[in-house]
Amino acid sequence: MLVHSLHVTLQACAAEPRYHFPELTLSGGKFIHILGPNGAGKSTFLSLLAGMLAPQSVALCRTYLASKDGVLSDNRCQVKLSEGSAPSVTQPKPQTNEVITPNDTVWHAHRGYYSAQYEPSFALKVADIMQFFVLEATETAVSDGLAPEIEKVFAIRQFWDRQITELSTGQQNRVHLARVCQQIYPALQRGEGMLLLDEAFTGLDIYYQQQLMQLLRRWVGLGNIIVHAHHELHSLPKYTNDEAIIITDGKLVHQGQIGVLDWSNIHQTIFHVDTI
Repeated sequence: MLVHSLHVTLQACAAEPRYHFPELTLSGGKFIHILGPNGAGKSTFLSLLAGMLAPQSVALCRTYLASKDGVLSDNRCQVKLSEGSAPSVTQPKPQTNEVITPNDTVWHAHRGYYSAQYEPSFALKVADIMQFFVLEATETAVSDGLAPEIEKVFAIRQFWDRQITELSTGQQNRVHLARVCQQIYPALQRGEGMLLLDEAFTGLDIYYQQQLMQLLRRWVGLGNIIVHAHHELHSLPKYTNDEAIIITDGKLVHQGQIGVLDWSNIHQTIFHVDTI
């Protein structure tokens, strides 16, 4: 058995000094909802995790708990990075060779980032887009690089020879969601992936929303981390065991299990409504 957790410390983003996120822990096998009003900092939070924004300071610690004969061993690597300085690495025994920073290449095969605001720059065929982003061959992927369970959810093979710019917004979103999932699919199969999703349901028909949620739930069950920034507050009562992070005005103001948080207070003070 292999259980992994990602310990993340984020502080003010260098490009946007008003954002400040205190120390928090993202654990393997968790679905984490990032919630907040427009402009609160949800996308900035995801961009920091994705390594797309340069943080003023960040510390990440990835832990593997390997079970052998019922005994858990802890292999840990911690990196502290400050703007303008080299990483400082601490590696307790037993040592690991991993050095983890937000934009370290080791994360390319483990971390996928999706934003619904993606605009295609070139009129590439869907097949070219998918094949370009395949990083590692898998036994379950066919020769064109698309895993059967990803095709089952997003049904994009019908667009294979069409240019991405010919598709509707919802169809394009399905292609890019499939691309992000396929990019780290080997890690997801092993329970070692982290998907960062910004408004993943935007533009999707209800059928594909349900299919995607079922797939994400299955991957969480394997030990992966799913972080989803969205506005679907009405859906939260179905996911009381999930975790929520509430952000407003660039600050993390609430964090905890959905079934435990005081939603009456959150609705009134953060979203300025009495109920959902």
